[in-house]
Amino acid sequence: MSLLLILTLISLATAQVGASTCSLADHIRSANTNTSFGGCPQGTSHDIITITEDITLSEALPPVIGTITIEGNGHSISGADQFRIFDISGGRLTLRNLTLTDGYWNGNGGAIRLRNGGTLTVENSTFKDNRGHRGGAIAMVSGNVVATISGSSFIGNESELQGGVFVLDGGTATIRNSSFVDNLAERAWGGVFHAQGSRLSVTNSTFNGNEGLAGGVLAILSGQAAFTHVTMIDNESAYLGDDAFYRSGGTIALRNSLVSNRGPIEDCDRGLTVSEGNLSRDGTCSALPIRNLMLGDLTGAPAYFPLQDGSPALDVAIADYCPATDQLGAARPQGDGCDVGAIESTTAELALTPVVPPPPCPLFDQIVAANTDAPSGGCGAGEGHDIIKLAEDITLEALLPRITSEITIEGNGHTLSGDSRFRIFSVDGGVLTINNLTLTKGRVAANAKGGALMVQNGGKVIINDSRLSDNVAKEGGAIWISTANASVTINNSSFVGNQALNHGAGGAIDLSDGRLVIKKSSFVRNSASAIGGAISTWRSGEAIVINSTFSGNRAETGGAVYSGGASTTLTHVTMVDNYANDGVALHSYDSYAGRIHLRNSIVQSADLHRITNCAGNPLAQSIGNLINDDSCGVAGGADPTLGELTGEPAWYALASGSPAIDAAEPRFCLELDQIGTPRPQGSGCDIGAIERSAGGAARTETGSDTQDLSSCNVTTTHVLNFRDGPYGARIGAVPENAIVTATARTAGWFQVEYEGATGWISADYVEKEGDCDLD
Repeated sequence: MSLLLILTLISLATAQVGASTCSLADHIRSANTNTSFGGCPQGTSHDIITITEDITLSEALPPVIGTITIEGNGHSISGADQFRIFDISGGRLTLRNLTLTDGYWNGNGGAIRLRNGGTLTVENSTFKDNRGHRGGAIAMVSGNVVATISGSSFIGNESELQGGVFVLDGGTATIRNSSFVDNLAERAWGGVFHAQGSRLSVTNSTFNGNEGLAGGVLAILSGQAAFTHVTMIDNESAYLGDDAFYRSGGTIALRNSLVSNRGPIEDCDRGLTVSEGNLSRDGTCSALPIRNLMLGDLTGAPAYFPLQDGSPALDVAIADYCPATDQLGAARPQGDGCDVGAIESTTAELALTPVVPPPPCPLFDQIVAANTDAPSGGCGAGEGHDIIKLAEDITLEALLPRITSEITIEGNGHTLSGDSRFRIFSVDGGVLTINNLTLTKGRVAANAKGGALMVQNGGKVIINDSRLSDNVAKEGGAIWISTANASVTINNSSFVGNQALNHGAGGAIDLSDGRLVIKKSSFVRNSASAIGGAISTWRSGEAIVINSTFSGNRAETGGAVYSGGASTTLTHVTMVDNYANDGVALHSYDSYAGRIHLRNSIVQSADLHRITNCAGNPLAQSIGNLINDDSCGVAGGADPTLGELTGEPAWYALASGSPAIDAAEPRFCLELDQIGTPRPQGSGCDIGAIERSAGGAARTETGSDTQDLSSCNVTTTHVLNFRDGPYGARIGAVPENAIVTATARTAGWFQVEYEGATGWISADYVEKEGDCDLD
């Protein structure tokens, strides 16, 4: 009896749509009400509508509240760029072999809205060029809705805000054997999916060319998302560092999947909750980065990338997560194990035995080997603290792996360029020391952070004797420090021409949290379009700057330094001709945590007719300073009488008779100045970064403070710059382990003969033999 009852409840009414006697709208009304509308038969508990021709809507269709199956037979329904196509309000709608195109709604769901416990099933269908304010194709807007999609294509759908294809504000979505190509979330997150409070499962599917401001494929705020055996290629985020996934909450599980996206930024920002069996280009979605996944061109519908011979994806998937078939329906596995990604190749062959001679060992593989203490490419296994020595200039052709171990990079005077396409280093919990290296032309996406260097998750960075120039980001043109337990220490280094664009902060350095210490360094011509031409600080943490020079930096607010949260202490610094519309040199925003302590420093600006050196909240401390206006908490107006900007790191000499001489507050006098001259040289320390020598020079010059040597040889322990004088112009380089004769000595420098030329090298990186010390 129960069987007969069920058959009665699911008795079907079947009609064709295409003839004028029974329009699609009338058939939906008939199905909803179990009555007859227009020329359509009376609806029943489950109606099947067969499409016999393409349809262009001239009015909005009624909501679906009954149970309807639409057999498309390869035809299309167009919303004419005026109407949402289906609104499922508690009903059950099944679509087969149908194209939904040009749907539009200035709200949720350009093609379909699913609400009030509704159910959607899509099989072998296409969603193309649909547009919605949220959810270009489909919007699931209540918690008890269900969507199941298989064998379908989503192409060129677009949302003005979240979710280029899907908005999931609740409910459950299951997707299999489908593709998502060239979809866009124009002004918000999630190029394909935007999820909060929902459950999303995607298997055996391909994603290519999708874009969102954050998360080229997925942005998740809460709920659960699982991706298994998917292939994600050339998706992109235009805002935050996450070309595949962006997670601000919820969970993401990624298993047995391929990820290789086109942007200069990370694929899986903020981490995955579960990551097993994946292969990714930059290593953020997998245990190791794989630069070349060896895929063929995109083909088919639903679209897919075939695996080529030698692909690292062949046979290496974790068996526990391997489904019975792939995106095309081919059985898995075809070899000794399942292939990673959406496609199980039936033709590709495994890689041949590695070629001889062994492959090279580029910087990319050196970092991987150091991170993992295992071989990578032609590089031997790392071991504990690894030292990488550069032998040539390098221009990046791909993003480098994140640094998660302890690594020292000996630059030996070389240059590492991001080619205006890539961030150079990301330190994610590791420890990186950089010596004698130029980092230049690092660049991230328009609204990402840290053009040359990002430091997060307890990472620590030490930079010595280096130069960071012409790097670009929204925050931290050169360096972004992001978390409370991260730290950066900078010694004897130069920051030149770095930029924070797009209403950005920190032309050279942005400290969001953590600790920043800067010694004996210079900041010249850096700029931020909003705040902190050289340095900006936020939230909390600590910034300490000593014996350093700021010149020609620019911002809208805080031409040199903006303090908006961290405790900022500046001791023996020189700030000259920086520029801003509010706070030419300094701006303090937070009256408590963000207070600035200024000690024994020079602040001089050329144009103070309407703008002051210090702005915002009053300085927490202003002691022993020489400032040419009254805005920094002390009476000002004196001209410090400085020389020209010179040297690298750059500095300003004190002219004879400068009021800065011997005038510093003794409590804060430092042992040495920016260029290594002992303090004090007179009756007291000099104000600013430079101590004028007792003999009258602002630094140790060749002359009365230089001692001739007759029996001294030195051996270089690094590649050293060869200069025309102490702190002079670079005229060449002396290689590591060179043995040269020293003919003169001054504090911090040796005059040597090398290849027939006379010049000066640093005394800090040599081994001495003979009588080499100053008397």
